[in-house]
Amino acid sequence: MNNKEILTISKMCLTRCCQVILLLLAGFYTLGSHKLVITLAQQSPGWSPPENFSENFTDDAGEVAAAFAPVMVADAWGQVHAFWGARTNAQSPVIGNSIFYALWDGQDWVVPNDVIYVGEILNQHAFPKVAVDKEGWLHLVWINNGTLWYSRASVWEALSPRAWANPAMVSAGPIYNGTDQPAAIVTDSNEMVHVVHCLGSEGNTVVHTASLDGVEWSSPQEVQSGNGGCQVNLSIDAYDRLHLTYRLDYAGVMGLYYTRSEDFGVSWSSPVLIDQEDDRYLAPYN
Repeated sequence: MNNKEILTISKMCLTRCCQVILLLLAGFYTLGSHKLVITLAQQSPGWSPPENFSENFTDDAGEVAAAFAPVMVADAWGQVHAFWGARTNAQSPVIGNSIFYALWDGQDWVVPNDVIYVGEILNQHAFPKVAVDKEGWLHLVWINNGTLWYSRASVWEALSPRAWANPAMVSAGPIYNGTDQPAAIVTDSNEMVHVVHCLGSEGNTVVHTASLDGVEWSSPQEVQSGNGGCQVNLSIDAYDRLHLTYRLDYAGVMGLYYTRSEDFGVSWSSPVLIDQEDDRYLAPYN
């Protein structure tokens, strides 16, 4: 078997109106190259047959574009939207100089397209994160040269780069680049976009910011500070409560913490230590 970095997307119908989409990333790569294979995988009974479409996106040398940090989201119309950072310049040391997008329309995967150009920054990974709202807008954030950027597009037009709004800076940073979870994004019932991210070159601080239009963002407000190693993930429930898990060295304990906000990020509950690093602890996967 060739060494490859494999992204597997699987789906299973649980009811006539409900589907579960599963995304798995296995890191098998050689000589520093990241070759991405995307499939729809089947496990009998009920799983769809495998579908490989990675060969449809290539770099300027005609090879499969090296890929990194895939994410995806499903919308209210049964479509699935997948994003990842890719290297389109074969000579570039950067994995993530472009953000690729693929759409599953409920029947088939549409040929992927590069929709956001990030830039040629040494050791830069785009780390895209995505959310979708009830009105059908895709909200995307990514890192570029230590800063955090945002754009949005309609779920019906997102395959076209022209459909994406001009990038707006969310945070001047520096954004911590030592993890594939430096930021997270959700939307609430009022169409407010919430972003949490790791601030500082060592990832010392977890901060929250929000925007109604994606152009003007509130000043980043500290949620928690510590001694580095930040990772974050964010969820929102039906009552607009923000639920945040984060990894941080806080009060001398490196571990996974939880906090929530019931006022749209204005204030946060006291952190709860879920687990701390020890001999059996590797890293959180939120």
